[in-house]
Amino acid sequence: RVSEPSLKLWDAHNHLHLTGHPSDLVDLFHHEESEVRLSLMGTRVSDWHAISDLSTRHPSKLVPSFGLHPWWAHERVEEDWKERLKSLLRLHPTACVGEIGLDGQWIPPGLDSVQYDKQKELFRAQLEIATEISRPVSLHCVKAYGDMFDMLRLSDQLPPAIYMHSFGGKVGMLNSFVKMKRFGERFFFGFSCFANLRSPKTSQVIASVPDDKLLLESDLEDAKQARGALLEMLRVIADAKGWTMEFAAKKTWENAESFYSRR
Repeated sequence: RVSEPSLKLWDAHNHLHLTGHPSDLVDLFHHEESEVRLSLMGTRVSDWHAISDLSTRHPSKLVPSFGLHPWWAHERVEEDWKERLKSLLRLHPTACVGEIGLDGQWIPPGLDSVQYDKQKELFRAQLEIATEISRPVSLHCVKAYGDMFDMLRLSDQLPPAIYMHSFGGKVGMLNSFVKMKRFGERFFFGFSCFANLRSPKTSQVIASVPDDKLLLESDLEDAKQARGALLEMLRVIADAKGWTMEFAAKKTWENAESFYSRR
């Protein structure tokens, strides 16, 4: 159990607006043993308002992100969704684009195949908006690393910072992103208990991430579980890097500050 009063935890990717009550977030902010900052990720148009509202009420604690998740690429969206996304990004100067990306294995309920072409179309459109307005992006990538790498590598322009959230690729794939011509320096990599601890290779991958590009995340929806998940993941990061818990918290906080301030 960690009882260091000055421990700072920046949860760089989560959906804590989706479950529970807003008071759960306030309890997390005011935990006596941690200073906590959150980066809330949108998944569909219907949750953008909640993120916008929460970040307006807690500007020093929340960084908002707005995006359409690949799991919902098959859903019908209002024709003006691009303009709504742009207007929210302009309304919130700290806002980013996320969660967006590709998922090669997700079959939506009621359908019989991965909606991959729709995912690609949606991903490309949101990548263009993030590039146009010059905002960082948080990317979901499952069973699609080759395609995502090629789409990014072949782009004329990309957003100022690119976050591979809950990164599930191998060390070789990690190095390919880090060394990508023109854009390699823009990549950051996050890890969560929820998505990454099932793999025995996670520690090896974390050890290979450049120290200044490593992010801490929960990827959870329930604020009551977030702090415990962050501390557990922080222990894994500290062990993989040979850091103390305090240094791991400080470093991932600084890295999140760096990522989210890029324009």
